[in-house]
Amino acid sequence: MFGEAKASWNSLKNNVIKFYGIKGKDYKSFEECFRNGEWYLSRMSVDLNKTRMQDILREISMLMKGKTKEFESGDKGAVFGHLKELYEDMIENYRIIFSRVAKHEYVKECRAYADILGDDLMELRDMEVAFNKLGNHSIYIKYNAIRRQVGQCESILPRLGEAFRTAQVKSMFQQRFGDLFALIEDLLAPVQEQDFAPHEEKIKKMWEKNKSINEIATELGLNANLLAVYIEKMITDKKITKKE
Repeated sequence: MFGEAKASWNSLKNNVIKFYGIKGKDYKSFEECFRNGEWYLSRMSVDLNKTRMQDILREISMLMKGKTKEFESGDKGAVFGHLKELYEDMIENYRIIFSRVAKHEYVKECRAYADILGDDLMELRDMEVAFNKLGNHSIYIKYNAIRRQVGQCESILPRLGEAFRTAQVKSMFQQRFGDLFALIEDLLAPVQEQDFAPHEEKIKKMWEKNKSINEIATELGLNANLLAVYIEKMITDKKITKKE
């Protein structure tokens, strides 16, 4: 019994490390769970230790979904960080599906990716509690629009096989997911803009020296397109003057 538990535990650890390695992500957030799990597995198998191991497994499950303690407490940065990560996974899976959808031999493979995409949509729907905790009405309205569009995307997923044969169904996929991605981008963009606030004084000085947006973005390590939006806002707020 202990041998089986130990083997399952080692398999879980190796799979987590392998998965995060493939994704190019850091798995250090799991290290405490790994240490605690090793410790409880080395102790006598009593009901209390079994309960603690179950808690550790639940925590690992939450971490794999990107749900940290900060996320659960309603921290804005953690909530939007999880949304961004989820969005990136959705984009990747969607891209894989529709780079293969023209070839019928990939139907089975694409259905597997569609299942993953379906899980992503369900996870996105389940973020309602997190966005409700933020207590920001305008943010929740934008999230609610995303949640409604999730339903549109979920309703088309079972028809993936038809997308290999029918241009009309493929177009429906592209339209519904395109609308979803646009809504997510709209929600994420204002959060990204807030990152410019710590750089505002430097931006002002460089702007006054007639440096271009690309030059400012390069020097400060910022996204030039988002910086252009932020500078427009600064001009509107009369923090800087528009160049002739």
